[in-house]
Amino acid sequence: MNVRLIDKAMQFTKRVRWNRRTAGIAAAVAGVVALAFLRHREPATFYYASETVRRGPVQQILHEAGTLKPREPVLVKCDFGARIQFLVEDGAWVEKGETLFILSEEDEVKRVADDRNNLLGVRQELRLASMRRQFAEASEGQKASAAMRTYDLEAIRFRILTAKPVGGTELIRLHEALVPIEAETATVREAFERAQAAYQIAFDAHLDAVDAAQSHRDASMRVQARIDELSARVDIAAEGLNASEQDERGRAEKDLPAARDEMARLAAGDAALAKRLEAARATRDAAKPARDELQAKLTERELMEEDYHIRIEIEKRGLPLAKLRLDEESATLVLAESERKRDQGQLAFAAGALSKTALEDLEAAVRANASQLRIVRENVAIAERPLAPEVLLEAQTKLDRMKTKADQAQEALKRALAIQDQEIEVLKAQEKRWTSSIDSRSRHFPSMIEANIEFAEKELTALDQDDGKRRSDLTAELARMRTALEAAKLTPPNVYKAPVSGITWVMREGDRPRQAGDRAWEEDTLVEIYPPQDMEVVAKINEVNVKHVAKGMRAMIDIPSLDHLRLVGDITQVSGIGKDKFAEFSDTWDKIVFADVTQFEVRCRLSQTRQDYRQGMTALLSIVVGEKPDALWLPLGAVTRTGDGWTALAGDERRTVAVTGEPFGDDVFIVDGGLQEGDVVQVKRVVDR
Repeated sequence: MNVRLIDKAMQFTKRVRWNRRTAGIAAAVAGVVALAFLRHREPATFYYASETVRRGPVQQILHEAGTLKPREPVLVKCDFGARIQFLVEDGAWVEKGETLFILSEEDEVKRVADDRNNLLGVRQELRLASMRRQFAEASEGQKASAAMRTYDLEAIRFRILTAKPVGGTELIRLHEALVPIEAETATVREAFERAQAAYQIAFDAHLDAVDAAQSHRDASMRVQARIDELSARVDIAAEGLNASEQDERGRAEKDLPAARDEMARLAAGDAALAKRLEAARATRDAAKPARDELQAKLTERELMEEDYHIRIEIEKRGLPLAKLRLDEESATLVLAESERKRDQGQLAFAAGALSKTALEDLEAAVRANASQLRIVRENVAIAERPLAPEVLLEAQTKLDRMKTKADQAQEALKRALAIQDQEIEVLKAQEKRWTSSIDSRSRHFPSMIEANIEFAEKELTALDQDDGKRRSDLTAELARMRTALEAAKLTPPNVYKAPVSGITWVMREGDRPRQAGDRAWEEDTLVEIYPPQDMEVVAKINEVNVKHVAKGMRAMIDIPSLDHLRLVGDITQVSGIGKDKFAEFSDTWDKIVFADVTQFEVRCRLSQTRQDYRQGMTALLSIVVGEKPDALWLPLGAVTRTGDGWTALAGDERRTVAVTGEPFGDDVFIVDGGLQEGDVVQVKRVVDR
């Protein structure tokens, strides 16, 4: 009895989370109680109880006391960073649907206003990037077109140089066919130039109207973003703000009327600018079809003219050869005539009618005309010879060089456009990021969604009629935001409800639980909820017994506070690292104290869940750590350790007999010899007072 009281006093002192002073007081009380019982105890009274040696299955059961602890908590996180306005009490019981904490939406409103300003800036940069691309396309395209024209001219020269003339009257025929074509082309060109001048005037007027409307729209969007930012600051309640925040709110309240007046002034000019833009667009569109039709017709006739001019140039290259052929024919006729006269002169000289001198003159004329014919024929042969290889090679090289320059100009155009396209894609990605940020941050805030709707409606009103894709996108976005607004009004995003019932554990800020006024960051876990039905038993087993326990073992569980509810459980974890028995008191004691007793944590899963489980309830574990299916055994208290052996008091006469065997667990002794099944032994017991 005295020993049990001492043990109870020590267990009491262990279970209290004490500081140094309370620990000393508890130890002193335990010592006084123990000494009082030891000094005043009466002599013990004994009696003998009979125990029979039995045969049958024997189990080794490890009895441990543990507590119910939650397995996995339900984490409640912040969707955005803000100040905490309300936070549930640490350790409180909450029902499903109760409010856990409320976050201020002030910071989020400011972020959305900043993001909207950034979005506006990115869209302006995107428009500038599109204009830079158009400029690059125009400037580099002009260089590429010039290089291509140079190559085309060189290709025409090469064709003229290498093509064979038809000859004859082909040049005259081509000239006669070209004259009416040129006259018709001149008429078409004059009409096109007039149409182009009219279209250019209308186009320039439309560009001026677009620039004016775009500048007006950008100014309106900037002012609207400024109004949203100032309104967000003014809407914040003045209570609880520090001095700088109050000054900021005061400045916003002062600047808001001027911003609204500026917005009203800009809105008054919307109709006039829209009317001007519509009229300029209609004039431009009306002038464009006639211009395009005449341009196509002019291009067709110029290509026809170009082919005639090339063929004429080819025939012109054959004119020297044609002249030499005519000279050859003329020289042949002159030679034939001189030869006829010489032959007649020879007959006349033979008849004595012609002098020798005259005959010699006729023969000299034949020789001269023959020499002239040879010269002409040599010139014809020279003219008929093909181009020299070096001339042809030079022309081909020049043509290839022009082709290379044209290709390089095309590659430069592609590179310039690729650089601009890359910049545009980056800006589009930034626009998408800012749009997504605004959407994600204001998705569930009614006030922010309303501001986004107003912002989108103003942008839709200011959109150019040519921007059909952006208009359709904005229309679909407005429909989606209006639907989201109705849902957001039902479930405010800054009010967080308990998803399940259970005990709350508020996350710490240093050495204290978080509280209202603290700063919470995005994805911060503010509260953990431990549902009562998701519990397990956690026990600490002495290092001597931990070797008998393994994962997967079955255990019987008794929960005294629930009318000794009995359950079956499974060992799910046996800690691999032991801790000192007093390690859990290290946080509250003034100095570290060791019990020099190592314990290992063991976790046991319950076979059923119940709503009446509560964290910290005592649970008694009975773990079967060994079993013998057929053994001769006695209670361990029926044998006594004597030297190296064991003895028992056999029979009614209580004679001492030697027994061989070994203990099995804490309660059983396995008999190997000295006693038989059915033998009776006497067990000396103390009378409990």
